[in-house]
Amino acid sequence: VSANQGIGYWVAVVLGNLFIIGFEGMIVGIQTLRLEYYEFFSKFFSGGGNPFRPIKLENSNT
Repeated sequence: VSANQGIGYWVAVVLGNLFIIGFEGMIVGIQTLRLEYYEFFSKFFSGGGNPFRPIKLENSNT
């Protein structure tokens, strides 16, 4: 970093780092809430129902 870059460079570096720190904090918060939501509601989920059977398309060209 040279001395002639001025104050604008350092303002951009500081604001950019603050943005990244805030953004990463938001991502961590969302993932934590997602995990808590999944673990909490999986206690009350009962998996009754029909098993998944995908549609099988027959190939008439073979």
